[in-house]
Amino acid sequence: MDAEGHGREEAGVGFRVSGFGAARGDVGPGPRTEDGQAAEATEWIQTFTGRRVRPLAMRAIDVSFRDIAHGLSHLCRFAGQTGVFYSVAQHSVYAAQLLEAEGAPRDVWLWGLFHDAAEAYISDVPRPVKALLPGLDVIEERILRAVAGRFGLVWPIPAGVWRVDDALLAAEAAQLMGRVEGWSFREEPAAVKIRAMEPVLARLAFSERYEMGNGKGRPEEEPDGGELA
Repeated sequence: MDAEGHGREEAGVGFRVSGFGAARGDVGPGPRTEDGQAAEATEWIQTFTGRRVRPLAMRAIDVSFRDIAHGLSHLCRFAGQTGVFYSVAQHSVYAAQLLEAEGAPRDVWLWGLFHDAAEAYISDVPRPVKALLPGLDVIEERILRAVAGRFGLVWPIPAGVWRVDDALLAAEAAQLMGRVEGWSFREEPAAVKIRAMEPVLARLAFSERYEMGNGKGRPEEEPDGGELA
């Protein structure tokens, strides 16, 4: 009920992604262009490396390590409401480090590094908002499947990655957000001391962690293909 006592439908913001029915709020086919093509096939964003990327129709060949590292290092956690800048890239580095410390194999801890890679293309939506956008999970999965194909990662993402992600959330909230009364956490805080990095340093740490898993002295070359703007 709203403030005036009127009923309202909480799932009214759902949307449909072509080929997938949204769990709630299914409002029919998505937008189309004047020539009848699905919008997802024609609408694109331009990335740091100059690629044209279609988030709703992502392919492995479209994925660029440089785009991910750049995007995540400039994207702040907690909708930017932290006392200091703290990037998704740094969060991802911690996730990879914690998983490796637990003895996780390379394929698992590399997912710690890339588990939020979709946010490099569609940004970081806070969990309470994401819960009202069921179609967003479909888009994220499409992008993460492309990331898995690009970097040769296992699919689906191992459950242990999300456990560490939740433990990091608890630690980050306590150290970066001050008062967290009323918050609900799925895991106890991870044993990590957060020292926030500027974007350039977060990007470097992200790249170095990838190099450790890739077994090379620098991130591998971008694949041929993809579409340049």
